[in-house]
Amino acid sequence: MAVNYKGPRTEGETATNELGVRKYTRQFLMEATAEEGPYVVGSHASLPKIGSLHYEDPYAWCRSLTVARLGSTDKINYVVTANYDSSFELTENPLLQPAQISWDGENFEEVAIFDRDGDAVLNSAGDPFEGLFRERTRRIITIVKNVAAVPDWIITSEDAVNSLAFVVDGFTVPIGKAKLSAPKLGPWEFRNATQFRQMTMAMKLNRDGWAAQPLDAGFRKKVGTARQIITNDDGTLPASPVCLNGSGAVLANPSPINAVFGSFNLYPAYDFNLLPLS
Repeated sequence: MAVNYKGPRTEGETATNELGVRKYTRQFLMEATAEEGPYVVGSHASLPKIGSLHYEDPYAWCRSLTVARLGSTDKINYVVTANYDSSFELTENPLLQPAQISWDGENFEEVAIFDRDGDAVLNSAGDPFEGLFRERTRRIITIVKNVAAVPDWIITSEDAVNSLAFVVDGFTVPIGKAKLSAPKLGPWEFRNATQFRQMTMAMKLNRDGWAAQPLDAGFRKKVGTARQIITNDDGTLPASPVCLNGSGAVLANPSPINAVFGSFNLYPAYDFNLLPLS
């Protein structure tokens, strides 16, 4: 005979609320033949599906099903326990699962090129300091999303900077402030006969943008179409790079206010609105 769904087992229903996370169990009685085991019993169409909603709580989802015989010697009667909780939204179709988004940060050191006011960090003679660092912090957004296949943008977008403003987790990221690390893909999984992979994307936010802004300084200057080595007034070579004026000439009387910085886009650009962010 086919597996027989006998209905809910009311004495097996429980509910808890711990720090706002609600958890429930529901039990169902099933009858099968001696040849039919837990897989066939647990696959019955009348049982809750993973990702289905609790019948009473619209914000609690079925996470798991447990199949057990009613007794050690009972070969045909089973009880199936459905476990629900409200930790995060789950869907019956994993490809419709909302993205899980978390925020973190990291500390790092960088060479101090300019101060908080945007002025160059130079000594009193107008030369760059050597070995002067500052501690920085930046945000890291991690997005976990289920996908049906390896996305075609997985190579072209890695290490890219956002070419347009985009919204993630309700927050608008301006142009050029986010950089995407290499997305990670987990192994194939199945939920309710739907195949999927879990993809993890991490993007770093930089409030100054990701364009490199080096101080325009060096040991050579432009004279017409030629380049000449810069020398001190006594003919000796300078011990540190000399500030330039943005056109290749030596900057006269360099100061933190008139120092010139370059701007170089070192990373490819990509429209992050095309990424699966929700």
